[in-house]
Amino acid sequence: MGKIRKLGKWVPYELSENSIGRRLNS
Repeated sequence: MGKIRKLGKWVPYELSENSIGRRLNS
């Protein structure tokens, strides 16, 4: 998460992770 945060893509990364998690859980 640190590396992604440095790249400034932590926001989209979190959104993508949440979307994938919800899809797998659903």
